[in-house]
Amino acid sequence: MDKKDATLTVDEAHRIIGKDKISRGGLYAAINRKEVPHLRLGHRILIPRYAFVKWLESAGQTAAEVAEGGRCGASR
Repeated sequence: MDKKDATLTVDEAHRIIGKDKISRGGLYAAINRKEVPHLRLGHRILIPRYAFVKWLESAGQTAAEVAEGGRCGASR
């Protein structure tokens, strides 16, 4: 069985995406616009890991890139 948690915090998701790609506030704004899959439990926001990976893949980032720390495949 996978030892990774089933959910991510917003800060964990922010690190995976890459702090140089989007600000923490930008991620919260995307969550509030319902662009990022998430659950609200009281004031806590949790992001289901599987749904987050699928969301990133749909945006063109592969699960392997997510596992490597959120590096994007596009070169600059």
